[in-house]
Amino acid sequence: MFHLACLCRYDWSWLWSPKDYWYAFVGALVGAGIALMIAHFQEEKRVLRERERIKKGLLGSLAYNKQLVVQATGELQKGIVPNFPMDYDALSSWISRAQGIISDDVLGRVTGLRFQLLHVSKKIEALDVAKATFANDAASVLSHLTQAHIWILERTGEVEREGLIVQR
Repeated sequence: MFHLACLCRYDWSWLWSPKDYWYAFVGALVGAGIALMIAHFQEEKRVLRERERIKKGLLGSLAYNKQLVVQATGELQKGIVPNFPMDYDALSSWISRAQGIISDDVLGRVTGLRFQLLHVSKKIEALDVAKATFANDAASVLSHLTQAHIWILERTGEVEREGLIVQR
């Protein structure tokens, strides 16, 4: 059985020592400061990884659209009407995520490319509907696809060269 008399045998004078409280207080502040610094650096690394992931996604979307443009160009040159649209929706999604990560100038040009991909997709769709006038319209669509391919290459290079915007 525990007796209160046991507590009397210990030296409890440290409870009344301001010096010991001061050391405990300083130790707690130092520990909290170190914990905050570690959390801050971990958050910076997470944000940087997320920005890199978004840039990589934007480049991936541009590369995929490049493949679609090359495929559609090849089909049109063979006299076949492509039966697929360009992937402008995914590109649009990556553009909105890249706001504040890639410069507004480059994003503006990538957004212009997205519009051109939408436009050429609608042309292909119209061409598929009106196959009777294929010869005349195919040349227009082929020209637009060729220009879209050049724009994709240009925008991909711009995004690749673009440094990430660091926000502080």
